[in-house]
Amino acid sequence: MAITPEQRRVYERARYAADPSKKKARASARYAAKREEIKAASRERYRADPDRHNEYSKVWREANPEKYAAAQRAHQARRRQAERDGDFVGQDWLDLLEEFDNACAYCSARGVKLEVEHMTPLSRGGQHTKGNIVPACEACNDRKYTRTLFEFAALAA
Repeated sequence: MAITPEQRRVYERARYAADPSKKKARASARYAAKREEIKAASRERYRADPDRHNEYSKVWREANPEKYAAAQRAHQARRRQAERDGDFVGQDWLDLLEEFDNACAYCSARGVKLEVEHMTPLSRGGQHTKGNIVPACEACNDRKYTRTLFEFAALAA
């Protein structure tokens, strides 16, 4: 007698309920093995339909306010710590703007609001120093997100 797909699902659910750590470990190993492939597919889906991604993110944030708030707090804590540890001060920002001729370091946009952008993100071990900061327009800064400068350059190519 052949096993139906529904019987297989019931069996797998019971197995998972008995020992969820095995399934989680197997899933983690699969993800680690295909991480770059999964990330590339995710970037491609975003490029194909950014509005869908933004809507999904909005729905997730509304459904998970505690997780979103925790992520925001962690981000702000990293930024505050980096600012305390770094040597970047207000005059350095004015010098940087002058050095980049008041243009975005990535797309050379002028006449837009420029933001402090860490080439190596704080979340990835970057420092809040003049050597790691460039001016970027909001669009480029959002698009770069937590990628390093080299990852962002590869994405744009």
